[in-house]
Formats: sequence, structure tokens, C-alpha cells
Amino acid sequence: MNNLTRDTELGTAIKKVKLEKPGPDFTKLVMNQVHEIAAAKTTTAKMNILDTRFWIFVTLFLALGVFLIVLSGNSGSSLSGSVLPSLEDSAVSHGYQSLIGRLSQLPSSIAAILIASSALIFIERMVSRKRIA
Repeated sequence: MNNLTRDTELGTAIKKVKLEKPGPDFTKLVMNQVHEIAAAKTTTAKMNILDTRFWIFVTLFLALGVFLIVLSGNSGSSLSGSVLPSLEDSAVSHGYQSLIGRLSQLPSSIAAILIASSALIFIERMVSRKRIA
């Protein structure tokens, strides 16, 4: 019996409570918030991890490294002289062999830097593809 009286009291209390109704611009406000969230998600999806300035810096660094490697092979020549030898077959093949020989003598830290930068490039490409998709 005790439960029955509680149920009837609860039923009368529920009937006395008036339901709240949303304002006339409720749907408009909610949809504006949904569009703002969707716009924020699309702008973050198009951002790259590594900025364009980073790639410019890496390109300049690699160009400087190649330039220094080429110049280090010409120990008898000065900067004012010609950096590239004449385009004869023997001179070109000698230049390639010299470049490969100098690259094989580079320290292992440079190899580690190249491997790490390659890994960063690969990871950046994979993450940027997943964000756009």
C-alpha cells in the first residue's frame, strides 16, 4: 500500500509540472553551432604537420650540402673558377665516380639525418592523407 500512495503522489506531481518549450529560434541557434563545428573540423583537416617554410629550409639545407660536396672534390680550384667541369664523357663519368666516392665517406650521422628526414616526410604524407579523407 505504501508504494501505491507514492505512485499516486508521483503521478500528481508529474501532472502539475509544466513542460518547457524551446524558443522560436532554438533550431536556428543549434544549426549555427553545428555549422561552426563542421567548419572548424574542415580547417584543421587541411593543415599540414610540417609547414611550407620547413620544406624550404630543408631544400636549402640539402642544396648547400650538395654544393659543399661538389666543391670539396675540387680542392685545387678556387670559388672564382668553374665549379662544373666541361661536359666531356670522361669528365662527367669521373665526376660521378668522385661524387659516389665522397658520399661513401660521409659520416654515419649524415646518413641518420637523411633517414630521419625521410621518415618524417613519409609520416607527414600519411597523416595529411588521413586527415583530408
